[in-house]
Amino acid sequence: MRKVPLKNYIIMSIILIAIVITTIFLANIYNNRFTKTSIMYNYLSEIKKKDIDTYLLEKPNIILYVSDKYDISNEKIEEKIKNNIIKYNAKEYFVYLDLNDNNKDFIDTLNKKYNGHINKQIPLIIIIEEGKIINTYYELENVDIKELTGDIK
Repeated sequence: MRKVPLKNYIIMSIILIAIVITTIFLANIYNNRFTKTSIMYNYLSEIKKKDIDTYLLEKPNIILYVSDKYDISNEKIEEKIKNNIIKYNAKEYFVYLDLNDNNKDFIDTLNKKYNGHINKQIPLIIIIEEGKIINTYYELENVDIKELTGDIK
């Protein structure tokens, strides 16, 4: 019987340890990126891009919150907005639209269909009344939810 050198066992052990460490590292990256989502994504009703026309036929006056659901960098702002939505009982007016960097071109479609002048900066709030964009908010730190819902009623 042939004897396997100790060096081969050491190399095999190093390879296995490297595979385990790489797997753990990639799993952590995945969990940090794709399991944490926007507060608003979990709180508001979501509308898909393809369904927005139908939704606006049924409910032409809405406040559209547009954001990337995996971008948690705006967590403090979203928490404040959520608390104000709860405070003023305004959840029924808001709808969530998930847009990320790959589909920001959909904003051009919104501009064309609903007579808007929206920049491709997200997150943002869009007020749609009677099927037309009447206002857009980019600086969300100071957005007054009571004022927004007053515009839409």
